[in-house]
Amino acid sequence: MFEIVLNSYYNTLVADFREHCRMFSLTRKTDYALVALASLATLRSGQDQPRSARQIAQEYDLPLPLLMQVLKDLHRSGILGSVRGAGGGYYLALPPERISITDVIAAIEGQVWVTVCCKEDEPVKCVPCSLIEKCPITAAMRRLNDRIIRFFSQITIRDLIENEVCVPLEGVGVEARGLPAHASTT
Repeated sequence: MFEIVLNSYYNTLVADFREHCRMFSLTRKTDYALVALASLATLRSGQDQPRSARQIAQEYDLPLPLLMQVLKDLHRSGILGSVRGAGGGYYLALPPERISITDVIAAIEGQVWVTVCCKEDEPVKCVPCSLIEKCPITAAMRRLNDRIIRFFSQITIRDLIENEVCVPLEGVGVEARGLPAHASTT
């Protein structure tokens, strides 16, 4: 009996956490885009050997309609090229080392933002925050957003397929404050 009550309590806590606490994460569409790009880069598909959305979806058990939309978005942004007709499909329009995670997120989701804090000179119009005039963390959140963009900009599809995601913290403007003497910042 105690185990049933404990399991019920645990399940309620987990459900409540999932409902109210969202962690910063990439969307499913961006995840599928990264998988598809890694697949195309790994197989070195080109104009002469494009891969269809169906082939990629079957290989990785991805939902075909959603993957088709993702591939169209990547094509529209210039990351992918396509060949129409029988034997057609998609191929990388750029070398994998020139496609950053920021490029992929922007192609799929739009501008990367941690918060809605805006600068007057932003290239993309964002939603102005009503607290901006008196908010004590606006400047810090803008810096955080800039660092996250810089971090994602330094990671490429090539890095992902080679499992080489090693971006030095200094490269994104993070100081090694408060780290133990034996800790590394890379």
